[in-house]
Amino acid sequence: MEIKSFKFDDKKNNWHLEEICFEQLNLLVGISAVGKTRILKALLLVRDVAIDDNYRLDGIEWKVRFAHEEKEYEWILKSSRIKNEYEKKSVETSKSSKEARITYEKLTDLSDNAIIFERNLNTLEWNNSQVIPKVKKTESIVTIFSEEEVLIPIRKAFDYLIFLEKNIYSSISVINPLVPFDKKMRDENNKDLNFNEFKKIARTMHWLWKTYFLQKFYPKEFNTIKHAFIDIFPFIKEFKIAHIKKAGEHTLFLSIKEHDSNDWIDQSRLSSGMLNIFEHLAGIHLAPAGAVVIIDEFENSLGINCMPGAADFINEYATKLQFIVTSHHPYIINEISWKNWKIVQRKGGRVSVIDSTAIPALETASTLEKYVRLINLPAYEEGIG
Repeated sequence: MEIKSFKFDDKKNNWHLEEICFEQLNLLVGISAVGKTRILKALLLVRDVAIDDNYRLDGIEWKVRFAHEEKEYEWILKSSRIKNEYEKKSVETSKSSKEARITYEKLTDLSDNAIIFERNLNTLEWNNSQVIPKVKKTESIVTIFSEEEVLIPIRKAFDYLIFLEKNIYSSISVINPLVPFDKKMRDENNKDLNFNEFKKIARTMHWLWKTYFLQKFYPKEFNTIKHAFIDIFPFIKEFKIAHIKKAGEHTLFLSIKEHDSNDWIDQSRLSSGMLNIFEHLAGIHLAPAGAVVIIDEFENSLGINCMPGAADFINEYATKLQFIVTSHHPYIINEISWKNWKIVQRKGGRVSVIDSTAIPALETASTLEKYVRLINLPAYEEGIG
């Protein structure tokens, strides 16, 4: 999947994102509170609507263009507002639903210039044929008819949108697997899954389970993460995902050995920065080809010594994956090419994004000067108007 462009409106909260175009690698920059994180959360809401029925729409509208499996699509959705208690009493209307209705929705296959479906509150046109089925007005057609052959690629595309959320509280993970995961590592002919197939089924696993199976079944791939981790933390000579099974519970945790010591240090004694780096390295390396990887405030919990190596890992994988990342830190911003910077600014509830390549002042400066010029640009310095 690749997200081409995105426009989003939250009428309830008076927050409006003007259309933003995405490249393969995107670094959203700008002062705090301009809306960088909110852009990511808006994308995640679209993902949830595409792959699940557990979401909340309330005056939400969007238009998203995306590519998947050599086709390009445009998905438009508009939903009504849910009236609060004051509005219900002050406006003469029938009893309001607790769920927002989808007032308009359209999915277009741009590659073939064909409308897959279009609906409003009263009609539904499917493949240019008007039908009026009794479908839930609070649920997207993409999920209602998710088993239809023409819509299966849509769900699959958004299933490849991966949010690498830092969780410093996952220092030790205790998991009761419902099925033996070892069996998932075999194909229908009882042969080991190849690495690409493993990445597809592992994308929803906890990061400790992912890396445990990587260590067990794909040692060469595990070594890729291992070497990158040790490059960032050269005082480490060895690490592993330790596994303890007791009374049916499986406990997994990261353990390291430092140079000049034979003692294993378990995950409960590691810094949040080390854990975040490892989660990022594992999440990026294990993302299936064509995935969109989203990371908010990439530098959180990271020391300066970690940042260049972690940013290099993103640059290395940007040919295989699409990245949408936010950051404030000069070490991260300087490690990502200035051509991938997108400057976020906000005027009231309206958010817009400027491509750095549209700013002549950034084109002629050196790497260091580019960052200095960036933070002194009116679009950056006065990011909230």
